[in-house]
Amino acid sequence: MNTAEGKKSSFDFHAFFIKYNVYLILVAFMIVSALLSPDFLTWMNLGNLIKQNAAIVFMTEGMLFVLLTGGIDLSVGSMVAIGNVMCAYMLEKKGMGLGAAILVSILITLVLGAISGFLIAYAKMIPFVATLATQTIGRGFIMMVANGANIRISDKTLSNLSKVSLLAGTPFEQNIGQLTTALTLFIIILIILFAFIHKYTAFGRIMQAIGSNEEAVRLAGINVSRVKMLVYLICSLCCALSGIIILTRTLTGVPTTGQGWELNAIASNVLGGTSLAGGSGSVVKTLVGVFIFALISNIMNLLGIPSYPQDIVKGVIIVISVLLQRTRRR
Repeated sequence: MNTAEGKKSSFDFHAFFIKYNVYLILVAFMIVSALLSPDFLTWMNLGNLIKQNAAIVFMTEGMLFVLLTGGIDLSVGSMVAIGNVMCAYMLEKKGMGLGAAILVSILITLVLGAISGFLIAYAKMIPFVATLATQTIGRGFIMMVANGANIRISDKTLSNLSKVSLLAGTPFEQNIGQLTTALTLFIIILIILFAFIHKYTAFGRIMQAIGSNEEAVRLAGINVSRVKMLVYLICSLCCALSGIIILTRTLTGVPTTGQGWELNAIASNVLGGTSLAGGSGSVVKTLVGVFIFALISNIMNLLGIPSYPQDIVKGVIIVISVLLQRTRRR
């Protein structure tokens, strides 16, 4: 009796590590980064870390919903570029107002997402092939629009919006105000909204069920094609917002924006425990995955290390994450 109680009360470190490994990795990287560079824990550096990765957070969370259904979207980088360049193009070349320019860039990105969704959900095309095609179409389209050149915008309104401090006029503005910009608020809203959809709505449960057993969901009378279509539209919306966020920082529409970002989105999700086979994933852990990769780049930049070793470290972390996933399933 006492032995059984002792076993029950004993702490299982292995199970704890497997369950919370992504959080432990983040804490470990933060401690190492703080020890290696005194500039790491400054408000300015942490604020810049959030601003620089806000766009990646939006795109990666959009990709999460796709992966939950067992799909994949290789066109996210192209859609980020469309959101980025079309907004700049409408502002600078067409003289549109800010609201109209943002709306047009979102609508055009949604069209590309709708094409991917239709090919996958209704034409029954393999997601990898369908989104590879839309990736090429999207990149070619935006290159034509921009004529292969960057579009610099003169209107500073968009840039000013991203710099709005939520603590303006308070004694904290000069310090932690770096972390309380409008972009930070947008990230918090996105995470809360997506976490709520994923955990507490029928749509979130159906999404995950499709990734686990699509045929069972279909036999239950649920319109799987419609859910898949909506998932790709949500992903494209997130990518459009991602491109616009980049524009707030650079004030330049760059047609090569987002090249290779689909791999970053997939890697961050894998690190966060999302299964590429579908049916398993976490909004919060995906966010943590994004910032683990961001920390790697940040600390290496602070130490003056070239970018090439960063890719090696990221690759090793991806391998370890996949192995931990397999251990968790066992």
